[in-house]
Amino acid sequence: MPKLTANQKKTFKQNVNDIIEAKPFDKLISTLGPKGKLEETFSLQKEYNEIEMDIPKGLDENMVTAIIIGAMMDSKVNGIDDWQLTASSPDVRKPIDSNQNYVIDNVAISDKRGKFFDPIIVEARKKAKAALEAFKNNDPEPAKAFLQNYIDFEARNMVSVKFVNTKAFLYGNYNSRHDNYIEGVSLATTVMGKPPFNVMPENVTPIQTARLQSYGEQVKAFDQAARQRHSLVNDLNMLSNNIKAERAADFLFNLYISNISACMDDRENKMKNRIFYGYIKQLGGPDGLGDDPEENMAAGSILSGDKNIAYAYEDLNQTIKENTIGNIEAILASPGGYDKLKRLYISSIKKSPEYAAIVNAATEADMIDAISDAESACAVNLTDKFKSVKLPDMASPLNKAQREKFDQGVQKIRNTVEKGIGDIIKRRNAANALYMNGIETDNMQNNAVCINELVENIKGVNKRGGSQNFKDMYEALKEFRDYAKELADSKRSPSAAELQKYIDLGEKVGNLASHYLDHKTKINSTYAENRVRAVNRLIKNLAVNLASARGLKEECLKKDLGADYKAYKESTKYSPLVDKATVQSFRSKQYTTYRSMPKSGASYSMHRMAVYSVSLMALAVTGEYSIDDLMDPSKFQNEKSLMFDKVVEKMTYVTPENQKWIAEMMVKGMEKTRVMVDERMKTLDFTDPKIFESDTMKKITAFSMYRFDIWQEVEHCKNEAEEFIKELHPEIPNYRAYSEKIRNDVGMLGTIRADEDKRDRHIRMFMEEAFPEDSTKAANLIGEILNNAIESELMRRSVADKMKNGNNVEYSKVDDRMEGILLNSASLTFKTEMGDKLTRIYEEHPELLREHLASMMNGEYFKDIKVKVDLTSPNPVEITGMNELLERVKTDSFMKEAEEATVRLETQKYKNREDFFRDSALAITGGIYKVSGKLPKKTETGKVTSLQDYAEAQFNSPTFRNSLLSAKEPKKMKNPKSIAETARNPEKIRTIIKAANKKELAKLQANGPEVLKDNPQARQRNRRVEG
Repeated sequence: MPKLTANQKKTFKQNVNDIIEAKPFDKLISTLGPKGKLEETFSLQKEYNEIEMDIPKGLDENMVTAIIIGAMMDSKVNGIDDWQLTASSPDVRKPIDSNQNYVIDNVAISDKRGKFFDPIIVEARKKAKAALEAFKNNDPEPAKAFLQNYIDFEARNMVSVKFVNTKAFLYGNYNSRHDNYIEGVSLATTVMGKPPFNVMPENVTPIQTARLQSYGEQVKAFDQAARQRHSLVNDLNMLSNNIKAERAADFLFNLYISNISACMDDRENKMKNRIFYGYIKQLGGPDGLGDDPEENMAAGSILSGDKNIAYAYEDLNQTIKENTIGNIEAILASPGGYDKLKRLYISSIKKSPEYAAIVNAATEADMIDAISDAESACAVNLTDKFKSVKLPDMASPLNKAQREKFDQGVQKIRNTVEKGIGDIIKRRNAANALYMNGIETDNMQNNAVCINELVENIKGVNKRGGSQNFKDMYEALKEFRDYAKELADSKRSPSAAELQKYIDLGEKVGNLASHYLDHKTKINSTYAENRVRAVNRLIKNLAVNLASARGLKEECLKKDLGADYKAYKESTKYSPLVDKATVQSFRSKQYTTYRSMPKSGASYSMHRMAVYSVSLMALAVTGEYSIDDLMDPSKFQNEKSLMFDKVVEKMTYVTPENQKWIAEMMVKGMEKTRVMVDERMKTLDFTDPKIFESDTMKKITAFSMYRFDIWQEVEHCKNEAEEFIKELHPEIPNYRAYSEKIRNDVGMLGTIRADEDKRDRHIRMFMEEAFPEDSTKAANLIGEILNNAIESELMRRSVADKMKNGNNVEYSKVDDRMEGILLNSASLTFKTEMGDKLTRIYEEHPELLREHLASMMNGEYFKDIKVKVDLTSPNPVEITGMNELLERVKTDSFMKEAEEATVRLETQKYKNREDFFRDSALAITGGIYKVSGKLPKKTETGKVTSLQDYAEAQFNSPTFRNSLLSAKEPKKMKNPKSIAETARNPEKIRTIIKAANKKELAKLQANGPEVLKDNPQARQRNRRVEG
């Protein structure tokens, strides 16, 4: 870096000296403190200035100032709602935090904009004085309450604090140590947790508390760095080499620590831009957006294009800062965090060129140059500067606790952005009305009107019939219009399958329109020109309409799945085949949808998982990343995308060197990741029945799926792999034996995730393409869902059973390959024996499958299924519990029918007298089951029967039918609404159950002891009656 001039060095040295002489919080104390004075800007200046306070014994000037500020921030001060006025205008209303900020930002510096607070700050000062008097009289509570106000305010609002660039100050560009607001936060960290009040933040999140604590440590580091800088410059000739070296290391460490908040701003900005601009790009946002969402700050036109988007950008900033914290901040905030970081980093700092320059500086001029250079070099994140240092993860628990609020905030912002993008596209696109903003009824009705206008436009240029190509397009367009109207007339939001059908019909129109234009060779009249122009306009309008419709598919799926949508999204996390976030975390900007993946020169499956898998192995080989780091889409995106590019290049251009590198990454990566999985699984509690639903196991199974993929892909460089196999495993004789070994290492973990991914893809296909439109496709998909779900569940159980035996089990050494094959066989048996039976039920009630999806994903659905594997038996697989599962599903199916029947009775929509009897039997039987929770018994035998059979028996029973006839007019039926009301009334149902029990006992007694033999409960009741 260029050396400082003589004048710059003179200024630099002067400020080095001035910075340690500046009294901390001087402006706050001189204006707001116990002897604080206002300038003439304030109308009540004289009254304010006369209110002076003594510092009670046990307190100091800082603590008293904090108490006074807390009184000024109190929402109840003066007993009025004055805090709802802004400092700039008494007519505009803003939240209280905004006004409280003015105490620090404006009142403290006697800014004229603070004058509207005159009455409040005078009244507050009086109350603070009274609170201090109470403290002297052994009543600390009023002063403590004011102090709590102040600490809570700073914790809530500690969202953008960072020191003014120290270097700029040292060059003479600033007149104070740091700005006034930062002084306010610094004061809070100085008094927080100190006796006699020991006040810590309340009513704030753990992250907000941690940020404030972290900042307190940064304040201390800043002041220590100032003293050390002063000593290095002024005492240079008196320092021994050892002391100078020690002081240099301490100075640099404190410089890094005091820059943490500034560096966290960079982390948060990248996170904000990645989420915000990345989502805009994903939505197909306006032109002018840079290629790299993380670094994109050149989209001002987007922010200015719609005020909702501009607000969303700021809201996202707040959401990130309130609900996330960087790991180094979290460590610094923890007890002993400063010393912990120093132990971790000091040796690396001593190897840095900045340290060497300071240690080797022989003159004052050299030292100033060295420190000047260090000021710039240390204004970076420690974790970026010294990547080899491994830090304990202390941020995850804090971030995890806020994750739900963070996700809610991000989703709310995304909804705003979607609306804003829609508005922008509407304004910029001539076909603005054709942009579908949502799936709600009014949107679908508006859409139907717009699609009809497309038909009218084409009809207007169709005076002579036209060619067959034109007719085909026109007929398809009318079909598209009719379906749009059908969806609108239903007066409900479309299902995912209905929206997909709408998209398919629209795409058919677009394809036929393009076909017409491709074959329209003669455009030799105004009529023909108008036709071509109209069809071109149709294609453009359809593109807008269908693009927006595709963007709503997720909303339809969310609606269709209802409460199970969250379970579905959780299930797909981290999957390289299903989860878009995981895919996007690896793919660099040059391999997004607008640029296809190149073809491999060596048959690697680049269009599927190969590039991801090898990228992950290569990153793992470095030893710098954990499973959490590699699987979390939000972490190390830059490193992942750079490696992705590197792997693409090496797989595309097959040279001996590239093949060797790929082989090395695969072989060494498999060894490294084997150890990573083994060690991580040792830490987990596999006695927890929900262990596979945990975030950690989702990451491990997805991680193992990549490892399974490597087992397949290494075949394409097996010759080059031999060298590295011998290096790591001299005991393995050849490639085939190695291939078998790594397949065994992966075990069932990769298969578990592969099955879950297939299941989840089939669920989406079922919802989007089959349910409830295509019964044949639905039946096939149901079979696939069941097969994948049961195999995944059985393998989950098997892995858990093996790992329950003790924490020292290394999963890769468990030989379960044959058991995995047998469990696969068991799942096929289940599909063969149960698939058709269950599918028939689900075909009748496809919504029932939707309700069962969550339990299929978490394994609860298969709780009755037990599989016993015995490799020594002639029949090594025994599967039980299938009948119990079938009965459970039948019961759920019946309850659907019972509810539908009850609704028909309530609305009197049954067709005839027989339907009335049948619906009544269904409704009453359903009501009995709801109340009792047990399957009914046959009156003749006392044995349990199905709900279907019981309802059928009631339907055929003269006694039951007679009970449904009017007592006054026996030829007429009772009011159907009264039957429905009885079915829904637990007390009336209990009366029916009691009566049925008495009839059952009478029947049993009449049938004699032969029936009672098989019914011990009835025998017991019989004895009681006889007794």
